[in-house]
Order: sequence, then C-alpha cells, then structure tokens
Amino acid sequence: MAHQNASHTIRILITLNLTLLLFLTACSGGNAPSNNSTLKDAALDLRQPQGNSAQELPKAAAKTGNLAESANPAAPELPAQAVVPQESPALPAPSDGAPQGAETVDPAAAAAAMALPTQPRVGARAPEFTLQTLDGQAVHLSELVGRPIVISYWATWCIPCQKELPILEQLYREYQSQGLLVLTVNAIGQDSLDKVQAMVSEKAMTLPVLLDNGDQFADAYEALFLPTTYYIDAYGVIRFIKMGDSTEADLRAHVEDLLAGDL
Repeated sequence: MAHQNASHTIRILITLNLTLLLFLTACSGGNAPSNNSTLKDAALDLRQPQGNSAQELPKAAAKTGNLAESANPAAPELPAQAVVPQESPALPAPSDGAPQGAETVDPAAAAAAMALPTQPRVGARAPEFTLQTLDGQAVHLSELVGRPIVISYWATWCIPCQKELPILEQLYREYQSQGLLVLTVNAIGQDSLDKVQAMVSEKAMTLPVLLDNGDQFADAYEALFLPTTYYIDAYGVIRFIKMGDSTEADLRAHVEDLLAGDL
C-alpha cells in the first residue's frame, strides 16, 4: 500500500511539473511580453456603418489572427527614462492639404467620439499617451487627433517586426499625402537603445520611433504580442487591432480601409 501511495504521489508531481512547463512555454512563446496577465483575442475588427453619423458606432467583432512564433528572449533592464539624444526621425508634419486638426473633422462626429469610453478596444477612444522619440521629442497622442494613425508596437528581437517596419515605412510614404501618420512604439523595456538605433539606421526609417519607457503604452493598450498594430481614425477611435504579424497585403488593405472610412 505504501508503495502504491508513493507511485501515485510521483505521478501527480510529474503531471503538475509538465503542466507548469507547458504553461510557462505558452506564456513565453509568440512574442508575448511577460508583463501582462491576460490574453485577448488575436484580432478585432469593426465595420463602420453607412453614412456619416459617428453616433452609430457598431460593436466590435472578434477574429482570429496570426501570431508571431519566435520566443521572447531575456533583455537587459534599462532606466525608466533612459533616452540617448541622437539624430533620429522627427515627427512628420502633415503634408499640404492633408487632414489635420479640428478644422477637418465633423463637429457632430467629433462630439460623438468624445462621448465614447477610453479603452484599448475597437470602437473606443484610443488611450492617451506621452512618449519620447529617440532624440527626446515628446509626442502626445491627443495632439495628433484629426489624422488617421497607424501605431506599430515592436522590438528589435522580434523577427516579424523586422519584416513589417520597411512595409510600414513604404505605406507611410505612399499615403502621407492623404493624411496618414504612422508611429512605431518600441518596447524599450525588452530592448536596448543601441539596438533600436542600429535598426533605425539599417532600415533607413523615417518613421517616428517612440520609446515605451515604463511600459506606459503596453499597459494602456494591453499590448500582449509583438508586433501589434493599432488603426485609429481621425476622431481618435480605434477601428482595428491586429496582434501578431501581418502580410504586406494585409497592412495595405487595412491602411486603405482606414483612409476610406471602411474599418
């Protein structure tokens, strides 16, 4: 009897160890940052209603998206406000004729958007943030309302991120004249300034690179995977969230839909 009890106890311990191992493996895979405790849907979609009424905001519909497959390696910790001045892409100014500011938005639609809750969800107002560029320029999301915005959350060790950055750069150059603004937010708490600066040079990036010091963006936007891409309309409303890697065709289609008001 004692031998059977011992065998049973050993089996239980082995099962618990395997379960814990699988759980830790799942949590560390898929480019998932480790500072968040819950998972959300891989992608969320929102179809804008016909007409110009911003008060008819539909509910978000959940989708399943592709998740990046590379693991999240350990990265050195950096001071919360570590910013090294260097020549880096400045926040691009809107092109002549590009939508910007309160003059180009419908007052009724803007008022309806302001009445929405502020949440990292499709159909809600995008949470405010104030982040610094590589050269220390402060960027406030609220000051950019009036332009459609794409935000990419990334890190240098993320292979899908490395592939997406040049695509986002190209899309910004193509659609800047239509008012599009593309921001990239680096998960600096999992990265290093040297690597970020090297990648900016390697990819010849002109897009603004914002540093997520203190995980401000990751916490406010519940950013769980790298890359994660947020599509925000000119009223500051989140219209689409893609967690995980996207193809060039996907990125282009979502940008065009955002500009057309079809997201």
